[in-house]
Amino acid sequence: MTKQLLLVLSIPLGLVIGSVLTMVIDRVPERWPVFRPGPRCPHCEAPIEARHLVPVLSWIMLRGRCASCREHITIAYPVVELVTAIAFAAAVLRVGPHWTVIAYWLFFSALIAVSVVDLFNYVIPDRIVFPSLAASLVLIVAISLYYDQPRAISGALIGMGVYAVMLGLPFVIRPNALGFGDVKLALLMGLFLGWTDNGLNAVRLVLISLVLGCLIGLATGAALFLGRKATGRELLIDPLVEAGELAPQSGLFGTTFPFGPALALAAALGVLFAPQLLG
Repeated sequence: MTKQLLLVLSIPLGLVIGSVLTMVIDRVPERWPVFRPGPRCPHCEAPIEARHLVPVLSWIMLRGRCASCREHITIAYPVVELVTAIAFAAAVLRVGPHWTVIAYWLFFSALIAVSVVDLFNYVIPDRIVFPSLAASLVLIVAISLYYDQPRAISGALIGMGVYAVMLGLPFVIRPNALGFGDVKLALLMGLFLGWTDNGLNAVRLVLISLVLGCLIGLATGAALFLGRKATGRELLIDPLVEAGELAPQSGLFGTTFPFGPALALAAALGVLFAPQLLG
């Protein structure tokens, strides 16, 4: 298969996987079964007909409303589908028709699901991280051995360990500043950032990604702070603050926000632009 053909096929595949991810994002935080029952309206819980399951287009045709109860359906659904399609295409552009692309698709899917759940629920679910980590380990070992690159397995394990330690230490020193979910997510991110036959490059890319993630996090905090000043309200509502378990305006810039999406974005950029970042 040529790179061009795979690129074309990756877009509809990404849209379909993105649609599946919206079910994961909706149901995992509630501890519901992911695939049974089938897709339903988040408001009236009416089953969604097959003709209304076309990614992005169905949301547009229905004008962002449920076909049964006519309640508004958040734009987050088509956004997740579009972002997944873009991520799948980016993976193809990065590695081409190579078995590695399957592992990258899994990685990006996990990052998208985790990021959206963290963004709305301020939690990184084990039900997403650990199955993704286990499947990724199997794929990385199999693909590395298939291409006769056993040292890449060592690089992946080094990256996983280094990233986990680098986020684990701040968690131990100041648990309130960083969630343990970020530490667990670091295992998955480090695995892919370190997936190279050069252990030193594995460590370098982890460090670059971590610094980039911190910068994205700082920019996010500043933007939320300015948004609060401009509107007089929080743009992101921390469930712990809402429940009265955490004091308002107690985080960075006087506001709390999830750090996982910043780390995930930085990890995705690190994987996609590793050659440029490593020089």
